[in-house]
Amino acid sequence: MLVLFLLWEVLAAAAENTEHFRSGQFRGSLRWDGTDSEKTEVLRFGGAAGIFILDGFEVGYEQLFEVPAEGPTAVYSWLYTKLVLFRDWVVAPFLAFRVGLGWLGENRAAFGGAGLGAVFFVSPFLGFESRWLQELRFDSGSLMDNHQVFDWQLVLYY
Repeated sequence: MLVLFLLWEVLAAAAENTEHFRSGQFRGSLRWDGTDSEKTEVLRFGGAAGIFILDGFEVGYEQLFEVPAEGPTAVYSWLYTKLVLFRDWVVAPFLAFRVGLGWLGENRAAFGGAGLGAVFFVSPFLGFESRWLQELRFDSGSLMDNHQVFDWQLVLYY
């Protein structure tokens, strides 16, 4: 119990030492080995960059590569928005929305989705972000499938 209390105090101090999610702040992230409800044995890596255009409201670009054990590599590109509702919390929850394109071997598909997540700060400029997204995939204007994505990222705020 004491360890949890001390960990909470360290996280609280990290969150209080700087003002997060403020207009003009940049965010960069690295992502690796997220999970997908439909895919296993896949190396996943990528990154994102964004800027807060209003306090608590971020717009950005995200890129992801999936390299399966067998089959073609998939590449995904998204534009996203993020709304951080409780900016002063140690663990800051957010809502996320994204749209983009995916290249699945020779095929191309459009994606759109929404979800939620949270950022856990370990220092004033470093955090871990975890999120869950529900996404729909469209190919030639018709709904192909939907799937859930759960992933986490290392995030730098500057």
